[in-house]
Order: sequence, then structure tokens, then C-alpha cells
Amino acid sequence: MPSKTILDARLFVRLDLNSSLHHNLDFASDPAVRGHLARQLLLYDTVAIPTIDFGIVPILAEWLGEGLFREMLAAGAFRFVHRHGLLGYAGNGNSLSSFILRPGPDKPLLWWQEAMFRDSGVALERQIGSRLSWIGSSLQPVLMDAVLQKVTELDYDNNFFMKNVVKETYRDVLKSNALSNMVRAEFPGAHQIDLTRIPTVNPNQVRVLGKQGITDSVDLLLRVAELNLEIVAASYVGGADMYTADGSQELLRNKLARNNVGNDLIEGFVKLIDLHKLPDIGMAVATGQFPIGEVWRLRESSEAVRFREWMRNIQVSDPEDVTAAYIAAISREPRSASWPVRMIRLAVTTAIGSVGTATGLVASGIDSFFVDRFLGGYSPKLFFNKLERLGIPSSVPKPTPRVEVLDRR
Repeated sequence: MPSKTILDARLFVRLDLNSSLHHNLDFASDPAVRGHLARQLLLYDTVAIPTIDFGIVPILAEWLGEGLFREMLAAGAFRFVHRHGLLGYAGNGNSLSSFILRPGPDKPLLWWQEAMFRDSGVALERQIGSRLSWIGSSLQPVLMDAVLQKVTELDYDNNFFMKNVVKETYRDVLKSNALSNMVRAEFPGAHQIDLTRIPTVNPNQVRVLGKQGITDSVDLLLRVAELNLEIVAASYVGGADMYTADGSQELLRNKLARNNVGNDLIEGFVKLIDLHKLPDIGMAVATGQFPIGEVWRLRESSEAVRFREWMRNIQVSDPEDVTAAYIAAISREPRSASWPVRMIRLAVTTAIGSVGTATGLVASGIDSFFVDRFLGGYSPKLFFNKLERLGIPSSVPKPTPRVEVLDRR
């Protein structure tokens, strides 16, 4: 069933073990992110935002105003997918792990650490109390209750995490020539590289993927692991569409290929659609030409509602019609004609159907969370973040055939 929801990794504030307040304030001050949110509000009924510490809640309240934010929450414009703990790569063979900090007898957690590592109720109380004092003490619990009603907990046990995040990530890298070559390129003199013991992380170290992005093979593993967590999160919010890093489409195709899905079906898995010359409301919001709060009024128009319905049922053959529908959806705003134009690149996946039908699929041996969902009918639309790629810098030395990449887990 076409989704009314998009899980948007572009709105995920990446955190490390330093003060999350600084990361959230930097995120809030980026006008491009605010513009991105405006685009998504026109494309989807609900924007689902992954979060660790709920720092996005004060950000949205500040961008939109507390009253409009609560109105949008009540209308279902936002969901929050709460991830418990930080994803990291630990030395001494512990490799990909999810971890939390606990208070010591003489070292209590700071408020922002409690927001990162305690449950949703505590996290929201700390964020709202510390960063939204301006809305008044009487309204703070009202906002907290409104947000809690829109929280989906990303709960899973260790076995699920090991199978569908850790082991799946190693398979994604090992079975991709491009990604495994990137790892080999980083260690040109090594005979073997064990993905669980990458030597750039010492036995007493833990690495997390901060906002610096992908700089080496450890960061690459962490980013692929995050993609697998995004796939899990999308399933938790009803099989949502996804906004993720560019390059993910090829990784998802590889997941199908290694589970013996026929080549003819894989070729039809992703079809790219380029929508040209769209008036860019996101840039208009980012540059101050159009207030983000006004996007809510615009998206409630009958034309915008019909456009979102169109997007849910888009056919690969009619990108020009979609462009026309988008322009019609925003034409009620007189200033739209002066906005800059942009191109949207999206991928439409073709649902395959259930396992065991006469499609040439091999039902046995499927060991991928994504493939299992996809064969059951999950066919997300994928939007790609051109600012971020699943790769490491081209300045890394060229690969040599001497290196064997291993997974000993």
C-alpha cells in the first residue's frame, strides 16, 4: 500500500559523546534543513523523524512556534522514532554495538546525557524543560504529552540487532565490490582485514559516526549500519518511504541479488524519476522568502492534498504530470512564481509480491530483514540526499588484490 509517511534521515541529528546541545543548536541554525522540512511537509502527510535525544522537538517548536507545532502534532504531521543508545564501533573485537551511559555513584548524568540515554519521558522532560522555558511551565507538560502520543519506540532484542544490523552490515560490505574495495584501499599493505577488528580503532576505543560524515572504513560500516536501522525504523512506522543517503539504492539492489532474486526482477526494482523545474519552496523557506509556518496553510489546500495522493500512487511513466500537479499544489501562493527551481530525483520501487509465486524467487535461505519485507509487498519510494554518499573519499589509496576482507563474527 502506498505510504503517507516518509522516514527522513536528513532530519536525524547525529550525536556523539560530546554535548548534544551543541549538535542540536548547530542543526537548528542550518536554514537548509528548515527548507528541507518544508519540502517534505508538502510531499507527505506525516514526516517520521529518527531521534536519540528528542533534541528535534525544541527545534521544531522554535521553527514553527509552540502553538502551530502542537496543531501539527494533533493533525499527525510528525512522528518520532526513538532509537535507544548510540551506534558505535568498539575495539577489541566488539565492533558494531549499541551502547548507553549510566550514572556512577559519584558522577550523575548531565541533563543532555539523560536526554540521550534515558527513556522517552525523561528525555522529553529534559529537552523541554531545559530549552523551551519560554513557553511557560503550564504548557510544557501539554507539549510533552502531545509529543509522547506521536512516539514510536525502536525496540528490539540483542539477537535481532546482531542479525539485522550487525551481520547484515558486514554482508552488505562484503557482497558489494564497491564497498569492499573501499575497505581494501585503506589498508593496501595488509593481507587480511577483519571487519570486526579494524586496526584504526584501538582496543580501548569506541567510534561513533558524528556529523563529520564518512572519512574511513569504520565510518563506512557505521553509515551502512545506520541505513539498516533506517530500514527497520521504516517498518516500525507502517512501511514508510525513505529519505536516505545517495548510493543506498545500489546497496538495496545487492540485498535482493544475494538472496537469489532473479536478475530480471532486480532490474525492475528501482526506476529513477527526475522531476525538473519544480518551484523550490525549500529554498524559499531557507532564504527567508517564505515562512515555514505558512507551509502548513499551503499544504492543507485541496490542490496540495490531491498532490500528496498523486505522489502515493505515482506511475513511472508520468513524471511530467507529477511536475504539473506539484506546481498546481503551490500555485495558490502568489510568490511561488519567483522561487528558484530545482530537480527532485526519486526512485520508485516495483513491488514483487509474495515469496513462492511464479516469479522465479527462491523462498529458502532469505536472511535479510529488508528482503523479507520487500517480498511481502513493501515497495518504498526513495529520496536521496546528494549531500551524503555511502562511500569514503577518493583520496584513499587505490585497492590492491592482496587484501582479503573478512568477517569473523
